[in-house]
Amino acid sequence: MRRWVCGLLCLLLCASLVLPASASGGYTVSIPTEATIASGGTVTIPVTISEGTGSYNAVDMRITFDATKLEYASSTLAKDQVTLTNGTVYVRFYGKAKKAGAEAFSVTFQPKKMEESEVKITSAKVDNSDHALRYNAPEATIANGVTKVSVVGYEVTLPAGFKGNAVAYPGQDYTFHGPAGTTKYVVRAEINGKKYTCRDNGDGTYTILAEYITGPITVTAARSIVTPGTGGNNNHFVPGKGSTTGSSTTGTGSAAGTTAGYKQLWVQPYVELDNTTVFLIAVSGSPKSGQTYAYDGDPMFYTEKYRSSGAAFGENVYLYLQIVKSGEPLLEADAAKKITEVKGTSPTIDADLDMDGSGEINEKDAKLVYNVYNAMFWDFDDLPMASFLEADTNRDGIVNVRDADVVVDGRTAR
Repeated sequence: MRRWVCGLLCLLLCASLVLPASASGGYTVSIPTEATIASGGTVTIPVTISEGTGSYNAVDMRITFDATKLEYASSTLAKDQVTLTNGTVYVRFYGKAKKAGAEAFSVTFQPKKMEESEVKITSAKVDNSDHALRYNAPEATIANGVTKVSVVGYEVTLPAGFKGNAVAYPGQDYTFHGPAGTTKYVVRAEINGKKYTCRDNGDGTYTILAEYITGPITVTAARSIVTPGTGGNNNHFVPGKGSTTGSSTTGTGSAAGTTAGYKQLWVQPYVELDNTTVFLIAVSGSPKSGQTYAYDGDPMFYTEKYRSSGAAFGENVYLYLQIVKSGEPLLEADAAKKITEVKGTSPTIDADLDMDGSGEINEKDAKLVYNVYNAMFWDFDDLPMASFLEADTNRDGIVNVRDADVVVDGRTAR
């Protein structure tokens, strides 16, 4: 019996030395009840630890989120203090004492979808160094453990082959990438039932201006087709259903004419100016004897510069330019209504590189093209429409820095 009693006392003594499963530290953790993802595209959620003994230096916490709606971006903690696994952020650290009652750390997320979601603290243990050797870290009280996250932004739907963020934010331009390759596109965005032409940045990216981002965005892209026998290079948008034959209604301009028949119509952005877009309207065909094509009553410019292989439109092409506010569309149907046939002949656009008509090709010609591309002219009062049309020196249907390179190369060759 004496041995049995001694053994029991030893067991009780050993049990008293075993660390308890928990000890009340009186700590409280909380996160905000609501958070909004603003135009910056991320939301930062602060975690506050309060009460307790006034300080702490040991934290073991688990924070969960819906990984289909949110993506973990960062935290204010060191990388080795955070572990990310399947929609759960594990936070574990021990070190220098921190004062309770203030933000302990924060975690930052970015949205994957235009949907509300929640970030939750599912468990939290907090302690200080005085207890660390005698107790396991106690469970903290979770005062508010759920943050409702609302996304202030708009879902973007891109066509196949285009890449960009899934969300566009108010107050910010939205830029996205087109498919790799040399094919050009006319890209439009539909927002709240209105259609806008996206700005072609000339580097494979397109931009929707911030002022038009007022709702969910659906982007469409029209790739050009090759018209047999024209030497086209897939750079140009063919309106409607890809038909190469059409006719317009009677014009309503200053010199209204008769209904126009044509083989093919192109309507596409040509160059960006200051807050405006210059659209190119190109028609191929043969007007009636003694007549020419007109746009809104004004005779269109005739050119043979696109006859060569690889050029944009082919032979017997008539051109005109229209300036619209940046981001707004020029619809093919609207342009077609303005195309008529009127009596008379068209002014012509030469295929040479003598942009200023000086009789020789020099740096001034390259500078003029460069200035067109860099929006140094406001409208056709600053520079005649014919000069704008001549600026497409590489004959691809748009004006960019490559056109200035063509002039330089042409001058060098001469």
